[in-house]
Amino acid sequence: MQRQLTRDKMQRILKQNMQQIIQLTKEGHFTVEEIKTAYLLRALDIAVDNNYLAELIIEDKEQSRPRQMIIGQSERQKVKPDHSLYGLTFSVADCIYQDGYDCTNGNVFRSLKPQNTNAIFIQALIDLQAMPLFRSSVNQSTQVVDNNCWVKECNNNIWGRANNPHKKEFSTGGSCGGEAALVSTFSAGIGIGIDQFGCSRYPAACCGVSAFKPTSSRVSCQGISKINMQTQVCKAVITPMARSVKDLTHIFKCLWDSQIMSHYDNSISPIKFREPSNLQSKDKALIIGYYMGDGIIEPSYSSKQALLMVKEVLEEQGHTLIEFKLGAEQQLQQIVILAYKLICSGGNLGLYTQALEGESQIEEMQKILHQAKLSNSFKDKLIEILKSLRQDRMSIIMEATKSLSAQEFIELNAQLNTQIRNFTDYWILMQFDAVISPASPLPAIPHKLSSELFTLNSNLMLYNILDYPSGVLPVKLVTSEDIKLNEQQIKGRGSSNIQVQHDRISEFMRIAQTDSQGLPIGVQVATLPNQDEKCLFIMELIEKLVGFNELSLAYLY
Repeated sequence: MQRQLTRDKMQRILKQNMQQIIQLTKEGHFTVEEIKTAYLLRALDIAVDNNYLAELIIEDKEQSRPRQMIIGQSERQKVKPDHSLYGLTFSVADCIYQDGYDCTNGNVFRSLKPQNTNAIFIQALIDLQAMPLFRSSVNQSTQVVDNNCWVKECNNNIWGRANNPHKKEFSTGGSCGGEAALVSTFSAGIGIGIDQFGCSRYPAACCGVSAFKPTSSRVSCQGISKINMQTQVCKAVITPMARSVKDLTHIFKCLWDSQIMSHYDNSISPIKFREPSNLQSKDKALIIGYYMGDGIIEPSYSSKQALLMVKEVLEEQGHTLIEFKLGAEQQLQQIVILAYKLICSGGNLGLYTQALEGESQIEEMQKILHQAKLSNSFKDKLIEILKSLRQDRMSIIMEATKSLSAQEFIELNAQLNTQIRNFTDYWILMQFDAVISPASPLPAIPHKLSSELFTLNSNLMLYNILDYPSGVLPVKLVTSEDIKLNEQQIKGRGSSNIQVQHDRISEFMRIAQTDSQGLPIGVQVATLPNQDEKCLFIMELIEKLVGFNELSLAYLY
């Protein structure tokens, strides 16, 4: 690889969004080798010390072995110029298959066991001439259960704990925190993660980048580690991350217009990218619902301010913002709690340590595993004690971890389906184009607090349960005034009884935000299934109106 690259040219490369990079590469302003060198030098300068990287992808094209394809080369369509991603570099989370590289899922015993095929999404990007550069660190997970619905760190015994790029003492979020951090630090053009419990959108929110989880039927999930496919309550979907929503839109437009994934997986919806032209008219007002919380964790003052800021700029443009009601917090809480119960129904959390094959579990799992080993009868006694101590939220979480009989599972699944239908019916009745909400109730949390605040992804996880397209984007940074007003909120000025109680969770929320000044805060945008283009359009609109993406370039200097 050529390493003769001036600092000025390196900065010029890193400052461009991916559409600009692709265009400038086609025009000959940058070479592919210069682009790869710029990102590699940046990653070696920042990513290694902060535990973002798993592997470097450096291969000699002449010596690399043929990719094992599902169909022959002769059957593939020639890449059209409009679909080409030549010049785009990307990173891949270490829970997605890539030919010739390990897929460890953060497990030591899975190291040095390279895969012999690519995930279809990755192969599609390569077919469109994009270039993989890195594999990123992910949180420790096991075959018997994906613990990423509980753990909000990116930590494993191979690469260590990833540090937030804005403040090293804070988490990058889990599980694809290494991926989000690489994108945030300009160490990769885009990042490719998996989102099953918000585990790509949550790290993106923590690190101040955008991420988009499409409707599951519109991308191929072949080549996702089987670990992440165990829980059918929450659909696992490949989810790209980028520093700009425009980059995400361009990638999906190329993938969907080229129909490249359909050549390998005929189960994918054949829908091409649909320009939301009906939304682009100046006199077309959007109807957007909004809500502050999901009834489990009260959003911080800064998270509320981020949502209110977005609401205000949209209203200034003539769009209609309507509060999502129908007992919103109670209904959202019920959907998420039912999902937690179904996820934990088999009691598999108790088998986590055994599944590690002698490897020690990460620190964040110890408290959760201790709780998982308790019997249902003992949990019932603890629930009574917690309620008597007015620790209602802790009792709800304890209840959600109980194992279920087959009959109980069937009944809870029916209840969940009813709640989902009610949610969708209300959405359609209100004619919402989209619904916005906080990306997370808190900014990134300090290291080692994950075991105390393990439901921070519940609002993101909701859209895995519903299988709605959903994306997050940053809109502001936490200010000193936010922290001051948040202290007042936690002391009893919240919006509902369960959320303002002075319980253990409230105290750890206060601790988590004490030194959070400067951390990014984002919002989430969701639309009905298969309205992915509309979701991306509204995300782009918010990005343009707020202007946070332009300010984030200051991180380069």
